[in-house]
Amino acid sequence: MLPAARGHEIAFFYALDADLAALKESANPAGASKIVAGQSITTLQIGPHGVHAVKMGAGCIQTALAAATMLARFPCDMAVTMGPTGRLSDKLAIGEWVRVAEVVSYQQGSETNGGFVLGTNAAKKLGDKSEIAAPKSLAAGKSVRLASGELFIASTAFREQLRTTTQAACVDMNLAGLAAACSAAGVPLFAWKVVSDSANDSASTDFQTFVNAYRGEGGRWIAEWIASLPPDPNDPGSHSHLKALLDSSSEPTPPNLDQ
Repeated sequence: MLPAARGHEIAFFYALDADLAALKESANPAGASKIVAGQSITTLQIGPHGVHAVKMGAGCIQTALAAATMLARFPCDMAVTMGPTGRLSDKLAIGEWVRVAEVVSYQQGSETNGGFVLGTNAAKKLGDKSEIAAPKSLAAGKSVRLASGELFIASTAFREQLRTTTQAACVDMNLAGLAAACSAAGVPLFAWKVVSDSANDSASTDFQTFVNAYRGEGGRWIAEWIASLPPDPNDPGSHSHLKALLDSSSEPTPPNLDQ
């Protein structure tokens, strides 16, 4: 029996459980969740697309491990991620969604007598929106540069230093590690973030307030986006005559009554 055909295989990396719950509301289950090397991977079906979802870790290293584990077990055609971000730019508002065009690993560099110098290869561009349409509800979001590292930023002084060093508009604890893992696997990554706090002295309290009120809007938008994607033209299931052959091959062969 041939395996069921489907379109693109999409990796979904999330930070908040509410986003996975919202995505599930618009998807069909495609088997039980799997534990692979300690990572819980949820597999869903949205239209012709398979979706493999895994939660990112606390920090870039743990996130990279989770992503590498999942992509090794489930090769994907593209990856999408969403989650909270602290704002470094006062031009962003709490609750605002942004698309990340470039991520910079702010801990990659050298400490010199003149202060910290960012590494020349610290920045990495992500999937460009000219390559693929944004989710309809996120299409108007600003494109930003995001600083990413192992620390939860809850210091007004360090916030200002980080903004000066990286020229980034926001900061998180996942994206640099995720971008590295996706790049190593040859999977294009598209990222949207929602501003949860101001990365200042009150960030811990503000972040928790945001999480408590968040209801997974991003997960619903990503589900709509995945459903709107065209099927993979290289997938036999996207061609009606080949799909008919695949469907017929999955039917049991009738017994030969003449023998």
